[in-house]
Amino acid sequence: MRRHAILSALALVVILVATLAAGATVAAENVETNPATEPQQFDPPVAEPTAEATAEARLIRRELRSLARAWEEGGGRFGFPFWEKAGQRWTDRQITTPMYREYVAGYRDRLRAGCALLDAADIETSEARDVRSLVLDSCNKRVDALRDQQRWLDELIRRDGTEIGTEDDAVALDERIAERQQAWQEALQESYRDARLAMDLAQRELDESGMERLSEDAFI
Repeated sequence: MRRHAILSALALVVILVATLAAGATVAAENVETNPATEPQQFDPPVAEPTAEATAEARLIRRELRSLARAWEEGGGRFGFPFWEKAGQRWTDRQITTPMYREYVAGYRDRLRAGCALLDAADIETSEARDVRSLVLDSCNKRVDALRDQQRWLDELIRRDGTEIGTEDDAVALDERIAERQQAWQEALQESYRDARLAMDLAQRELDESGMERLSEDAFI
């Protein structure tokens, strides 16, 4: 009798374990076949921009536009295109070296005024100040590049228009010409680099605030 009771209890345990296992299998199948049973992950709600944040974004945009206008008025519109075109024409021997030198000097003088415009721009936000710092560096290096380019052209004019004395004199002149050329080309590349950094920073600030970007050639 006792043995029968033990066997009955064991049978109940086996049935209970089997039932629990079957239930777990069904639950697992339901999770796999019914995505609605999977745990849901909810992203935190995105806060709407406040009126103060929106006003600051508009101010940043306005100040960055004022920097772009200062650059344009200081040489970006009338200085750079004519200087660049004159360089191409000089390379193609369509204009003389003295004439090309006049374009270089004109762009340099105009850009000096442009640097002053940038420096005098009324800027309040730290974001626009950071952009202006890079644009000013670019402007000053561009002026340096144009000054060195003018000196390089002066050496070329001197070589073409005077009698070269000894062979040593000719070698020394060629070395000066090469040094001048390297100086203005390096300064120009540094100017382009800083202008690109300024543009990337300005566009990033505008993207983050949801404002319209500047023209990609704003600081060229």
